[in-house]
Amino acid sequence: LGEQPKADARGTPMEALRVDFPRLAGPAVRTLPLLAIVAHTLLCPHTKVEESFNLQAVHDLLYKRSELATYDHLEFPGVVPRTFLSPLALAFVAGPAAIVGGALGLSRKAWVQLAVRLVLGGASALGLGGVGRGVDAKFGKAAGGLFAIVSACQFHLPFYASRTLPNTFALLFANASLGLWLEGKHESSLLALVPAIAVLRAELVLWLAPLGFLLLCQQKVKFSRVLLKGVILGLLCLTVTVPLDSIFWGRWLWPEGEVLIFNTLQNQSSKWGTSPLHWYFTSALPRALGGALPLSLVGALLEQRARAPVGLTIASVALYSLLPHKELRFILYAVPALNVAAAVGAAHLLLLSRSGTNSTSKGGSSSLVHWTARLTLAALAVGTCALTLVSTAASRHNYPGAEALLALHRLAPPTGKYGCCRVHVDAAAAMSGVSLFLQDDAHFNYSKAEYSEFKAVPFKMRDAEFTHLVTARARVPGFRLIYAAEGFERLQLWPPALRLAPRIHVLERERI
Repeated sequence: LGEQPKADARGTPMEALRVDFPRLAGPAVRTLPLLAIVAHTLLCPHTKVEESFNLQAVHDLLYKRSELATYDHLEFPGVVPRTFLSPLALAFVAGPAAIVGGALGLSRKAWVQLAVRLVLGGASALGLGGVGRGVDAKFGKAAGGLFAIVSACQFHLPFYASRTLPNTFALLFANASLGLWLEGKHESSLLALVPAIAVLRAELVLWLAPLGFLLLCQQKVKFSRVLLKGVILGLLCLTVTVPLDSIFWGRWLWPEGEVLIFNTLQNQSSKWGTSPLHWYFTSALPRALGGALPLSLVGALLEQRARAPVGLTIASVALYSLLPHKELRFILYAVPALNVAAAVGAAHLLLLSRSGTNSTSKGGSSSLVHWTARLTLAALAVGTCALTLVSTAASRHNYPGAEALLALHRLAPPTGKYGCCRVHVDAAAAMSGVSLFLQDDAHFNYSKAEYSEFKAVPFKMRDAEFTHLVTARARVPGFRLIYAAEGFERLQLWPPALRLAPRIHVLERERI
């Protein structure tokens, strides 16, 4: 075990592991990330405000098409502009779902939203499959199978894989880069990050820089050659994103350039909260990785080739830590890289358990190593799965806005007791699940106008404009409560339970 095994060569420990555990190299194991992504999508089909731009853009592209002046982003532009390239690609692939729905006369568009998310989830699963093939090439097919298992057991990676966040689209390129690097395609691994940096998430340069530095030190790439190709590719991306996005936004702009200035030079993102320097290492990564965290350390300790993914991740996350505003999704790209090391660590523990089983020694030390390795793997697997189950159960209750709107569709008079029902969706409801795909009841006219847009109009007169309110307010004069959607409040340790509390209320006007 002290010798470094070659990648899947005949007679090495990793090859012996593949022989002893043939299912790890089989195709069934490789489908686990896809199954996990689909499960998370079906269990939590709704979305939150961070996903709204891309999701609403896909809706408008599918249903409003050339009517650009009516697109949602012009009324609710958000803090910074985003590119339309990613929703265009998603709408193109998911478009048949909308076409089929229209042909069949299906009035509900919520299932099209689900189809859109499943398309993105499928692309994410393909990206993880590419990383798995890289693990096959570098560490052996057994380690590749363990990578699939580790990734599927976690919560955050499969959960975010189908969410229409810019980070999720960028993760597709980050995974492509990681897989190419593991396969030894060094120059391509660097160039794969360029489109994501130019169009989706400019801060991915913080992943490009450590990887590029490592490859230059190892003399795997030529600086002038890769720089020239990167600049040309970046300029080509700009020639696409700038004119296209300028059409959709109605002004000349480079969306990701404005985001970069907003987040870094102006440091405006700090208005949404700040975290200490160590937060990514002491909070975000432990929660995202679960049992993969200690396994990645085991992999780096026992396998020299697994140290590079760990070292690059530490360097990149350290650079990210310099930005005051921190969110777990900002370093989602770190999870697959550390899962590679975790898979190698799990492989070495399996090797230890195998050596204990096959040992002819009657001594107790071999048996102790064998059972320690097996119990460690079992404990980490059970703990990670338990964390995932609890997190999934809590997340199902994080979309009270969507639940409230769907309840309104069920409870309101089907023909509109007040003629045409006019419903106002406030900011709290819009941020917790309400999307254009859910605003599909023909009996309602929907408004998401913020109260600041009513200017000096008193609350009473504002509310009088509507027959129904989907709001965080529990009481409004002249309205009666017909439904209260509960949201996750906290986890009760004993007796174990999820504590819920009313979050979004559906109010109906008492009289005309």
